[in-house]
Amino acid sequence: DTTNLLDRVNNFIDTLSAIFKVDTLYETYRTPLNTYINFHLFYDINKNNRLSVLVRNQFYLEALHTSLSLGYTTKIGKILTLGASYSISNRKYDNFGFVLATRFGKTQFYITTDNLPIFMKKFNWGDNFSKTFSVPKNTKYFNIHYGVNILFGDKNSYD
Repeated sequence: DTTNLLDRVNNFIDTLSAIFKVDTLYETYRTPLNTYINFHLFYDINKNNRLSVLVRNQFYLEALHTSLSLGYTTKIGKILTLGASYSISNRKYDNFGFVLATRFGKTQFYITTDNLPIFMKKFNWGDNFSKTFSVPKNTKYFNIHYGVNILFGDKNSYD
């Protein structure tokens, strides 16, 4: 075989271009970034309980989209935090969410949800429709976020 590596790579790229019909455009375009302006207020009821209010403003597709969230979190012991939230967003008034966080030393694990389906609709199926299952009634989406935080700095300043 007398073809070198560069010729093989060029042939491969030509083959991919033919398969996927790559077209190069040299037209410029401009799109705005999604800008967020958030106002977050919280009130510590005591050392372990907190109320919060979040007003979120998002500029998207040249329009302002505002949402309001109310939240409550509580610390149970030194490693467990639980929370709940209620949000009004996109003219929807049934947006509920929950938070679970655990902390072991300088590592925090968390899982959060929002827009949980609250109203359910039952469907019957099976022989003579004797079996049922429930699905969300009007929910288009819901979110689940999970992750790990590594905490740095003074241990006494951890929130």
